[in-house]
This record gives sequence, structure tokens and C-alpha cells, in this order.
Amino acid sequence: MNADQIARWRVGDSLAPLLRLAATTYPGQELTSEDYLDWQYRRNPDGPVLLHLGQSDQRVAAQYLVIPHTYWINGAPVKGSLSINTLTDPMHRGEGWFVRLAEATYLACQQEGLTFTIGFPNRQSHSGFVGRLEFRSLGNLEFLAMPLRWSGIARRLVSRTRKRKGSDLPIALPSPCLYRSKEYCIEEWEPGALSETFFRHFHESKLATTHRTSAYLMWRYQQCPTRHYRFLRITDPGRTHMLGFVVIRALELSGFRSGVLVDFGCLPDTMSALAELFRFAIGRFQASGLETVVAAAVPASEEADQLIAEGFYRVPVRFLPQPLNMILRTHTPQSSSGIPTDLRSWFLTFGDYDVL
Repeated sequence: MNADQIARWRVGDSLAPLLRLAATTYPGQELTSEDYLDWQYRRNPDGPVLLHLGQSDQRVAAQYLVIPHTYWINGAPVKGSLSINTLTDPMHRGEGWFVRLAEATYLACQQEGLTFTIGFPNRQSHSGFVGRLEFRSLGNLEFLAMPLRWSGIARRLVSRTRKRKGSDLPIALPSPCLYRSKEYCIEEWEPGALSETFFRHFHESKLATTHRTSAYLMWRYQQCPTRHYRFLRITDPGRTHMLGFVVIRALELSGFRSGVLVDFGCLPDTMSALAELFRFAIGRFQASGLETVVAAAVPASEEADQLIAEGFYRVPVRFLPQPLNMILRTHTPQSSSGIPTDLRSWFLTFGDYDVL
């Protein structure tokens, strides 16, 4: 590439230029890990990222990319994508790379049959996505939080660092069978017929959500080299029917030792099982000495209502590091009519984007 050119990064290309670019904005963080980028950019079961680089005077100045995902939309799988990891070297900000690289990537989306892109931008980039890239804002997910240890929270409010995201923390979980009662059994999730049957019915009950195939779930929650998730399922006592699931993680968030309900779900008639799973996870977070639990859900959804019934509070947007705002762009006129633009038609959690 010569001065001020755009080129597409391919799966066989080196990650080194991307790591150097990430280090200009996020030194020492996850995006500067070669193992993490190899997992996220190359090993996704829905295909490698569509990524374009801008180069100025032999220096990588910026990147824009989307990661392909299959979504379940109105009863059928649809190819879409998630916008992630938009980066511009601080020395090259204000040079117009964001729009040029994004438009090149959306053209590639059209060519490869990815009909839409969703995203969850931060405050700084939201206006660029909506105002300059023709995204539509669908609204904010609810950020829900439950305090577990008020004394610990008070101490950390006085002395905590402001680092937004810290290291993973251990979760105290018994093994191999985590919990059994007359009504339920809670254990580690594993792929197989039980899971396939559950997720087939789960998808059929949703208008729009990420298509949670076994391959996707293993990649997202079991193969990530830099994060430690625990993926739990709840079944009947005889373990003949899967009734719900939750993915949990523990880490430092804004200085607090926090448990995260990363992903979760149930069938329309098994909300009581999911509530049991929520209570179990909260109990394990308490046993692990954590101070808060957080989750994200679509406003007014059954899942959000259940979390509030369990003791979670809605956190006002003004107190968040960034709003959980969902944006959507369709890439062909034919796709515009089929993708829901009402946030309440979507089922979304933290697991539907890559931050946690």
C-alpha cells in the first residue's frame, strides 16, 4: 500500500499491524493480545472478520471491521454482522478514516451476503454511526445491578481505582453436579441432543436474536483465551429436558468485584426455572466474595422483569461508562423490510456483543 490507501485484511495476513494499532489506544488490554485477536478475528464459526485498514505514509492509521454472525429473524436464520473494535491511531484522528473504512466494509458485507450490521457504540462514536453511516438507533438496553456487599462497595467508593475492566476473578462452584432439588438440576452446559432441542425451541420463541448454535456457544464462551466464563444449564431432575441457561463471569468492573450474568434464556413456560438459575448464580457470587452483580436486558422483557423481581435495580444512563444503545444498518433495500427496528422485538444480553 502507498500513502493514504485502503486495503482489506485477510485471514491469512499477519495480526502484527492490528496489535500495534490497538496499542496506540488500548495499551496492555485485551485487543493487544495476539491469542485474543486470533480467536475473535479468525476462529469465529460464522467466518472471519471483514476488516479494512487505512494506511498513511506506510503507517497503519485506522481500522474498521465487522464480525459475521447468524441471527434468528422471524423464524429463519439470517446472515448479519456486529460492528466491533473501531480504532484510529491518535496521530491520525480527524482525517476521515472512519467513514471511508466503514463504507468499504459495508460494500464487502453486501458482496458476501451479510444483510445488516448491528452495534453498541460508545458515546464518542455514536453520532458518527447514526449521523454519517446511516445507522438507526433502536434504543437502550437496561443496565441492571444488584448490590451484594454494601460495606465492600462503600470502601471501594472511597479507595477504588477507575480502571473500567480488570482481571477475571474466581467463582466458587461445586462440582460435578452443581445443584439438585426435587424440581431442578443445575450443572455445567455441554453440547448434545438436550441442548439442540432446547435452543431450537428457544429460537422459535424469539422474533430476533443471535442464533445460538453449539458451535457458536463453544466459540463464544468456552474457547476465548483471555476470559473465563462458566456456562450453566438447568434441567428437570431426571436431566431429560433443558429448561434454561446462564453464562456467568466474575471480574473487576470500575473498581468493584463484580459478577456478570453475561447471557441467559429460557423457554416461554420455564421462567421459574430461569429464576432458580438466577438465584443460584447470585448465591455463588456472594460465596465468592463479590460486591455487585450486573446484567443487561431488553426493557420491559420478561427477563428484565424477573431480574428486577430478584432484587436488581435499573441503573440510570447518566451513571454508566457508556449507554447500551443498539444501532442497526441494513445493507440492501430487500433486507430493510425483514429486520425488526423495534428494540422490544429483539432478545439481547451482554452476550450479544463483545464487551463482556
